[in-house]
Amino acid sequence: MRGPAAFGARIRERRETRPAALAGAPGGADFSPAALADPSGFAGVDGVFRFRPDGIAERGLAVVEVEADGLRVIGPAPRTFERLTN
Repeated sequence: MRGPAAFGARIRERRETRPAALAGAPGGADFSPAALADPSGFAGVDGVFRFRPDGIAERGLAVVEVEADGLRVIGPAPRTFERLTN
């Protein structure tokens, strides 16, 4: 599988959710300033992200520990920004 279908499948596999319109539909996504400034953010492949009013990207990523036999997830990537604070 290739292209947008493969991209969507990877997101569903990693995040157990469908990709956001911004990530999953590049041809028809809403890239207006209002859409990009949505404080709820977007579900990306590695976690949620959003753009702050100053244009800086804010991300919610997993915390992973490197061990001798591979990686161990200490804290999974958040699915929303609901409980995140800076």
